[in-house]
Amino acid sequence: MLKKLSIMICYFFLLLVEPVFSEDDFNYTYITLSSVNNKGYISASFFVEDSNGRKTGENPILKELYSEIPNARFGDEGYGDDLSTESGIYRIIFDAENMIDGVYYINVIGTGTDSIRLGIVVERKKSKKYEFQSIGLIHKGEIKKFQLNYASDPSVPITVEEVTAIDPISTINELITYIHTALNLGSIDNKGLANSLISKLETAKKQIEKEKPKEAVNALRAFLNELEAQHGKHIADEVYVYLKEKVKGLMVELEVR
Repeated sequence: MLKKLSIMICYFFLLLVEPVFSEDDFNYTYITLSSVNNKGYISASFFVEDSNGRKTGENPILKELYSEIPNARFGDEGYGDDLSTESGIYRIIFDAENMIDGVYYINVIGTGTDSIRLGIVVERKKSKKYEFQSIGLIHKGEIKKFQLNYASDPSVPITVEEVTAIDPISTINELITYIHTALNLGSIDNKGLANSLISKLETAKKQIEKEKPKEAVNALRAFLNELEAQHGKHIADEVYVYLKEKVKGLMVELEVR
């Protein structure tokens, strides 16, 4: 009887310690963001967007959390957490199992000035681990975008690259959406002002479509003038900083065309 009981206990213990997934059962992607200075917090956050437009992570400018990518999780770890393997380390984490093949964009957004470290690890069945790391300075309102080209087939290489080129039309559409969201949240507290800013962006977009970058820059300059005039009156600081940096970057892109 005791022998039979011992066997049952051992079997039950094995069931408890056996992992849900073995190395041969799943592909795993792990993305972390941390401060180089290990100061206990990070002046940035990020979200991941797949080729279908689904997002998981945080947009700190819009103050939105996303949880749309299947089998993906987002969170953090830090002082005293069971997950933390290094003393004094604080990380923001995205991890996913069995991601769908395709392109993923990692959007890192600054909430202050900080030296940040972005790390990406991809493990695939019967394949060597892929690792990528980028270290650099980020400022409040600045967005750094990275493109992860993912394939579950181990014969297809994993690649990551920083996206530097700006698509002006997409950028303007994003800014219009941002202004609508800021108005709904009260970060812009005047509907007439929001509509005026959007109108100037629409004018710039039409000029770009007509292949008239100088005229588009003039419309964006008028946008910045109005933004500056209303800052502190009807526009919150974080909205002002974000719109100013994005529009200035767009103007630089247009001026070199």
